[in-house]
Amino acid sequence: MITYSLLSRALVCLCGLAWALSVLAAGNCANGEILYNTPVRNVSCSNASCHGPDPSKDLNFIMWAANKPANLAQAIRDGGGGMSVYQGRYTSGDLEDLAAWIGSAPKCPANEPTSNRLDLIEYYYAEFDSYFVTALTDEIQKLDSGEFAGWTRTGLQFKVNVLDTPGSLNVCRFYSVAFGLKSAHFYTPAPDECARLKTNPDWIFEGEVFAIPAARADGTCVAGTEPIYRLYNDGRGGAPNHRYTTVATVRNLMIALGWILEGNGPGFAFMCAPL
Repeated sequence: MITYSLLSRALVCLCGLAWALSVLAAGNCANGEILYNTPVRNVSCSNASCHGPDPSKDLNFIMWAANKPANLAQAIRDGGGGMSVYQGRYTSGDLEDLAAWIGSAPKCPANEPTSNRLDLIEYYYAEFDSYFVTALTDEIQKLDSGEFAGWTRTGLQFKVNVLDTPGSLNVCRFYSVAFGLKSAHFYTPAPDECARLKTNPDWIFEGEVFAIPAARADGTCVAGTEPIYRLYNDGRGGAPNHRYTTVATVRNLMIALGWILEGNGPGFAFMCAPL
């Protein structure tokens, strides 16, 4: 029997700042290109000479931050090599957008075709008050046929990407039998969390199952994606359980029922779903 839960909140909780720091956020490449090419001071140089690939010249060390928003944030904060001119101009989201463009130059990647999308279907087990999501065709068929008895579709689903989609993180899936009949499945797109659980004897690594765009550090999502909210039941009913939803009214309902919204503000997206 399948349910979607965690061994304990203390073991695998990915909420708050710790979650934000463990995942490389997916910036908006197109907006980053605009920011990158917007002058910040009067200098008589082209972007090619000021923002070229040689990090030892003038502002070129911005390339050091390619795909690493934290590096760019550090450079701006410390003001090294002339970067002080950027201080106070960019939000954390801007920094991630800049890094996305720097790492993609000379052009932003094209939008992924919709054929790269999978439907992540949500199910509910009333006896345990548990939610479970899956994009695996065989598993969906068995759940729908009643082979895995007790599970019914909630009618909610959202898109995820196939494995190894550029700009997305592959999601690891683990399994634990620590709760008897309330057996547990757990998904994580965080590479460090995945690696850590692989060494935990309480969890069985089942493989990578789909890919998902990461949320920004402030819980917002880039254009072309929508927020996925993660809610935690705080272990009620004898086993932890998480629910993922893109529907704000469902999010609010679960909060009203005592579930805990996990994720960074102000956006509070745990991940982002491709549209």
